[in-house]
Amino acid sequence: MIRLTSAWTEKPIWVNPEHIIDFGEGTCGGKEATYLTTVCDVNQSDTPQYVTESPSEVARKVLEWKLEMERYKAAEIVALTHRASKNNPYMPPLDAQRELEILAGLEEPNHD
Repeated sequence: MIRLTSAWTEKPIWVNPEHIIDFGEGTCGGKEATYLTTVCDVNQSDTPQYVTESPSEVARKVLEWKLEMERYKAAEIVALTHRASKNNPYMPPLDAQRELEILAGLEEPNHD
């Protein structure tokens, strides 16, 4: 998931980058915004979501997420074949997982 900002509420929303079909420049409430069309009916009204991030910022976040997800998958394969031990502390899945959490806006600890 990537964290974006709703143009309607100016609050964070989380979107699965794999579900984004297209996005581009638009307007929301008279202000410039970026529309997102997804494979799911995210807001239950067949209208796109509008976010405050520019189309290039959305593209950057989606690309970062996809690249980090590929890194995570590759690290999992390495971890399955080379388990970390006292002599081999290599833990790439944890590093990649942490990067995905940052991209999703989960960098702060959970205080529940």
